Amino acid sequence: MNNNGIRVCVCQLGARLHYGAARSFERKGALQSIFTDICATKGWPKLLRATPLSFRPALLKRLLGRDTFDIPKQKIVMYPRLGIEYQWYLSRCRTEAERIRVNLQIGKKFGELCARKGFGGATHVYTFSGAGLEILEAAREAGLKTVVEQPAAASEVEQSIMRDERERYPDWEPFAPCQDELKAYAARQRREWDLADRIVVPSEFVAASLESVGVSPDRFVTVPYGVGGLFGEIEREKHTGPLRVLTVGEVRLQKGAQYTCEAAKQLGKGFEFRLVGSWSFSDSARVQLSENVCIVGHVPRSEIQSHYQWADVFLFPSLCDGFGLVLLEALAAGLPVITTLNTGIAIREGIDGFIVPIRDTRAIALRLSQLSEDPALLEEMSRSARKRSAAFSLNAYGDRLYNAISAVR
Repeated sequence: MNNNGIRVCVCQLGARLHYGAARSFERKGALQSIFTDICATKGWPKLLRATPLSFRPALLKRLLGRDTFDIPKQKIVMYPRLGIEYQWYLSRCRTEAERIRVNLQIGKKFGELCARKGFGGATHVYTFSGAGLEILEAAREAGLKTVVEQPAAASEVEQSIMRDERERYPDWEPFAPCQDELKAYAARQRREWDLADRIVVPSEFVAASLESVGVSPDRFVTVPYGVGGLFGEIEREKHTGPLRVLTVGEVRLQKGAQYTCEAAKQLGKGFEFRLVGSWSFSDSARVQLSENVCIVGHVPRSEIQSHYQWADVFLFPSLCDGFGLVLLEALAAGLPVITTLNTGIAIREGIDGFIVPIRDTRAIALRLSQLSEDPALLEEMSRSARKRSAAFSLNAYGDRLYNAISAVR
């Protein structure tokens, strides 16, 4: 229970970490309220659960997955009309510039709604980068302590990485220049950082990105995420046959699917590659990928465990990822992980898997070959992965987050 007199108002668009921050504060007895756009446990959205499973489109399934079951309903302030508006506009976006404009517009509207409502008896306000500016302004005016979470690398850093990648793979992913929108988004981020008493980041990679754009290290604190679910219940059988390599996440340049493709082509027989996630590549890129990789596409959360069960190894060659939650799922499922320094890591080099440089197909292929040729190492790393996952439970994350916020006085 909360013994420090801390009362936190969490303001978030969407269901990041399945409302992990708010649920963590609630378990500590420190949650004042949560403001969000839409969830399926209060008001008219909960009536959507009466819809037969066979009649639920993908969007409805995602909305019904937004469950705040362990937060008292009286602590939830919801703006479902804004949530529907947000999803509608996003569904109509065809370019990155349009998506950024929608995020800026909805983020501002959400902030204004929260600020207008007020924060009750809160001592601290916790919000998220991109949708927190108006909230932080109002909270500071009210004399509250302010915290903003920066889940991903600073916008300038991310865009620098992606400019280089689009030059390497110019025909793989549709993109139109959007410098004005990117500048507006980066400026909003900087104003949020300036208004925050503390910036919470999930990984050293994100921390380094902030420092590289001039944010002093004493302004932020690193709080790695945690994950729940039933992944720890997956039983692993002794490996036989081709090494089965799984990647879960959006299939796009930022996530490094192009390097999975190159590694698969380089390794040839004796390996099976599977990509699970929504698709943003061009048709020509899809043709190249499908020559050596099985492309599954989007899979509902309720069905994702079967893919972790299938795999022997988890590959996540992302170029820029604040903290890949799929890495934690893979560890809990007992999968050795091959990933890059730009993903939040979570693994111990040579113990739970391997860390490779970004864009290094040769290093990926070398490590996969090593695991394929050494079943004993594969089995040992699988056991270590499960043990490692205990440090990244939701309870462990909640303790880290609460301790970090308690220090903001």
